[in-house]
Amino acid sequence: MAQKKILILGSGMVAKPPSDHLHQFSWSPRGALLSQNNSATFLRDGEVVKISNKDLMGTAKPYHVLDGYSLVAYANRDSVPFRDFYGIPEAHTVIRGSLRYEGNPSLVKALVDLGWIDAGNKPWLKPGERDLVILQHKFVVEWADGSQNTITSTLELFGDPEGYSGMSKAVGVTCGIATQMLLDGFAPLNKPGVFAPYTRDICDALRVEVEAEGIKLVDTTF
Repeated sequence: MAQKKILILGSGMVAKPPSDHLHQFSWSPRGALLSQNNSATFLRDGEVVKISNKDLMGTAKPYHVLDGYSLVAYANRDSVPFRDFYGIPEAHTVIRGSLRYEGNPSLVKALVDLGWIDAGNKPWLKPGERDLVILQHKFVVEWADGSQNTITSTLELFGDPEGYSGMSKAVGVTCGIATQMLLDGFAPLNKPGVFAPYTRDICDALRVEVEAEGIKLVDTTF
């Protein structure tokens, strides 16, 4: 007997999901998505076929395994060495691949095209660039005499091109100060449970420390 063609296709997925849940994960979402961002190499009719990771999801084709399943298949990574691993040198087609519910590869292809699954390191700011954190609270108030004012409290915080980003300062410094206050035994924080800084005894003290670090909102009335 000579084996001319071998196709090995499989997957782990949610069992028969309803039509609006075709893209649930039954195992590591990160692993599942990254596996769909690999290139593929396989043998087809004696020729080595190579598909880039950006084109792979576009090659998914309908594949019948059992009645009742609408599945598609695509090659996965390098199948060529398995002709020797399996001891079938006479095989002219060797494809190891993955199965997905119909519709899944087209969704993942859109993510790949957008670069959302690219795990490579990418500089998010070029040398000399800096980020900006901007925040404004706006209050429209009416006084006892019937007059009205608009009061704004505005934060404009720039990052340091040679140091910390504005976001890391706005978030990290604030959390760090709150943590230090807790470690120092600041009374309003010395209570059980999870709570937010919505009371004056907490937020006023926190604001003083944050402003000392250069994170300050400017108030304007007009």
